Amino acid sequence: MRRPSNLGYQLGVTMIELMITIAIIAILVAVALPSFSGTIERQRLRFAVETIVSDLRLAQTNAIAQGARGSSVVEFTVNGGDASIWSYSVNNTLLGALVNRSSTDFAGGLSLAVTNFGDSDGDGNLDVTFTADRGLDADGDGSVQITLGSTSATVSRNLLGLISVCSNASLGYASCGN
Repeated sequence: MRRPSNLGYQLGVTMIELMITIAIIAILVAVALPSFSGTIERQRLRFAVETIVSDLRLAQTNAIAQGARGSSVVEFTVNGGDASIWSYSVNNTLLGALVNRSSTDFAGGLSLAVTNFGDSDGDGNLDVTFTADRGLDADGDGSVQITLGSTSATVSRNLLGLISVCSNASLGYASCGN
């Protein structure tokens, strides 16, 4: 804005105009920040879910590709007193270890709860077994629930070997229908 002065015209903005602009920007940031942090939390959870689904499908694909000669096992270990300390591994009878992941591979705060899978090797950890026939076994029906804050998603495998995902929030998955 031009202002008349003793020497002609002066270019620039006044302190009041600058303060008003800064106040408007501060208000916009204060309104947008909570929404943005919720989006980041949902994306962190979605990344963990997609990683687990991908690893389960890797185990399934390797078992089917090897036919009757091989199988794959995904073994979940969850610290009984603290569900935020967990790990899982994908092992194949012919290829050996394929994947090892733990809670430290993801940003903190992710909790894991594994239900209904069996313990095929008797070590106290829950296992998901995939065979060439897509894992048609009595212990194969179960789920893994991943939770971050108040948001959770459940990765399930049925007796036919189908892997599906549902969520209690807007993560882009079907509703779990609790």
